[in-house]
Amino acid sequence: MDDRRPSITRIGSGIVAILLFAVACGGPQPAATTGSPEVPAPTGVPSPIDGLFFSGHSVLRVDTGRWTLQGQTLLLDGLIEVDEGRLVLSKETSCAEAGTYAWTLAGEALTLQAEEDPCPGRNVILDGSWEPIEPLGGDTKTGEYVAFPDLHFAFYRGEFDVSAEQSAEIDVTISEAGGWFFSPTVLTGSPGQQLELKVRNPKGADIVLFLHNFSLPDQDIDVDIEPGEQTTVNVVFPASGSLTFFCRYHAEHGQAGLLTVAS
Repeated sequence: MDDRRPSITRIGSGIVAILLFAVACGGPQPAATTGSPEVPAPTGVPSPIDGLFFSGHSVLRVDTGRWTLQGQTLLLDGLIEVDEGRLVLSKETSCAEAGTYAWTLAGEALTLQAEEDPCPGRNVILDGSWEPIEPLGGDTKTGEYVAFPDLHFAFYRGEFDVSAEQSAEIDVTISEAGGWFFSPTVLTGSPGQQLELKVRNPKGADIVLFLHNFSLPDQDIDVDIEPGEQTTVNVVFPASGSLTFFCRYHAEHGQAGLLTVAS
């Protein structure tokens, strides 16, 4: 399996950068976001770097004149103009001033280097290499990092259809073989369905023992699970779309999951 796990050093430096940016812009944002800030309409013009990219701590989407960056505690959204080897970011709600970056593509990997950006800390978050990341879909493979619809990312460990169930079980764990995850990662249900969900923090020969957590801010759920223990929460599927849940201690490693409604 291709090991694309970000290193702890890379993740740690990324989280520090995100926190510094958040403080500079007036404080950290909620851990889970439900929408994008209001920005002007994008140009609608495609660019050579349109796509989804992953830095190891954040997901960046470039799409026909608009850019969105989702970190665990930070959401940035604005306009982007892309020329050959150079791009300009503007109209981002926390800092509307324009920032200029050089860009290169090596295969599918995007590298950004700030030329001039007056927005405090933004260059620290954006500078560096961004690898392509696939959106969650029918061909998602176990053991890959994927981007959820809200641009949070997760280490994917399968999907389970619970639409005919009243209860279900998931594990939250760290494997010595690699990965911080919920298993299964995605639960598919019916619109408005209520589900009794047992969340286990198992022990085992290949499991690294840590305190874990199940958080679903949209439904005011935030519970810890000690190693070898389990807890039960009652969740409600959205009327449409999806909701992200996560371990608040390890979400920056991809320990997140999704409640989704089949389209």
